[in-house]
Amino acid sequence: MNKWNNKTRGGKDVRIYAEDGVGTYSIHGAIRESAGWITTTWTKDGKNEAGGSSDEDIIPNTPTHDWSKEPAWVKAIAMDASGNWFRFDGVPELCGNVWMRESYSAMHPSEYPDYDGDFESSLMVRPEGGAK
Repeated sequence: MNKWNNKTRGGKDVRIYAEDGVGTYSIHGAIRESAGWITTTWTKDGKNEAGGSSDEDIIPNTPTHDWSKEPAWVKAIAMDASGNWFRFDGVPELCGNVWMRESYSAMHPSEYPDYDGDFESSLMVRPEGGAK
């Protein structure tokens, strides 16, 4: 799964070439316009214009998970800054580089969701809702 959606906020097709550029606009790519592909850049947060929202912003993909494989007690899962995934009995809170909740358990790497975004956007709550 790619970190970024293949469409802009305004619905135009996007190609991402690099995410490690130098400076404010570190993401490099192109947007398909009627005349063809037009190169552009975005901030690390996907903004086409620093400080504001634009129809040409790129947006992160929303992670998904097969909840049918999880025990009933699991209400949410999330990844920490080290890339490890955990199950929670409710919706955890982000505390620094980790997601925290009193009751949790580590997931085995073979159970990790297909996700390559950052840990801060990794929280997935069971569709039926995560009890607080």
